[in-house]
Parts: sequence; C-alpha cells; structure tokens
Amino acid sequence: MTSEHDTARRVARWLEEGPLEPPDAAVRAAIRLAVASPRRSRRLPWQGGAARRLTSLLATAAVAAAVVIGVVAFASRTSVGPAAAPTPTASAAPALTGSYTGTVAPNSASTEPGAWRLAFISVELLYTNPSGGTITQIVTVVGPNEISLSPDTACAQGTVGPGDYHWTLTGTTLKLDALNDPSPCRKAVLTGTTWTRQPGS
Repeated sequence: MTSEHDTARRVARWLEEGPLEPPDAAVRAAIRLAVASPRRSRRLPWQGGAARRLTSLLATAAVAAAVVIGVVAFASRTSVGPAAAPTPTASAAPALTGSYTGTVAPNSASTEPGAWRLAFISVELLYTNPSGGTITQIVTVVGPNEISLSPDTACAQGTVGPGDYHWTLTGTTLKLDALNDPSPCRKAVLTGTTWTRQPGS
C-alpha cells in the first residue's frame, strides 16, 4: 500500500518536472486520501425537508412576483390611443330649464300665430300652441349654448329634422337662433319671437 510519505514524494517530483497533466498515481492517491478522511455533518435544524420545501415555495413566489412586476411595467409602457370624443348628452342645458311664453306672428310656414309656451324639462322640449296642442321633442346638448332637437313629426310638410339652435338667455329673455333646421314650422315658432321666462320656473 502506498504511504502518505510516498505520495508526497511523487507529488513533489511531479511538481519539479512541471508536467501539463497530473500522473494517474497522484490522482488515485488523492482520491483515496479524501475518501478515507472522516467528515462531520454540519446540517442545521432548518435544513431538513420542510426547509427545502419552504425554500422552493419562496423561490416560486419570487418568480411569480417578478412576472407580475414585469406585466405591470409592460402595461405602463404600452401606449394608449387618444380618448374617444365625448358623445352629445341628451339633456336640456340646466340654464334653459323652465317655462317661457312668446307671441308668434303670422308666417309663411302656416304655423298658428298667437301665444305659444315653451317648457324645457329634463331631456325634452314641450311647446304648446295657442289652441292647447302640445308637441314634444328630445333635446340634446351639442356644445356651449347649442342644442339639437329631434326630428319634427308635427309639421305639415311631413317628418323633418333634426334642428340645431343657438340660445342666448339674458335675464328672463330667451332668444333662439336656427343654425340648421329643415322644419319651417318649428323654425317659425322658435325664432319668430323672443321668449320670456315665467316666474318660479
């Protein structure tokens, strides 16, 4: 059997000669020496199976957190297109809400002349002719001081519309100007007079 002293001499000789690879005898001797040397286990209490499972769970959680952070970061970098333009709101302008009276003169649209009444309520415009007949139309706010009325089904010329109007309210006086209205009947009424807001409305 090769002693440790013989092994040491062979290693010293090998180092002096400066070979490029270690001799087989030296390698085998080193392996035998390493195997024969007693070793003590330094396992700590938390290095058991439960600790390994905990470590695995922590690693899995870390990976999941990294994925979530990556997704959030990617989403924050993703460009978002411009917001869609707001659609017109079906509503009477708050400043217009109330009842108004006015006198419509004789006109070429054959609309009944006399005292008319307008009422802006919620999303509707009610206008009542001198005979007591009431016409209802939907009001849509389309811009500052601008409203659009639903198609006119009461005109003698048949269903026409919608009609767009600009309004001006000065004190209790309302003035309506037609921007675009294919209904001559409605236009004759709404623009044929200035309207006076009724007290308490």
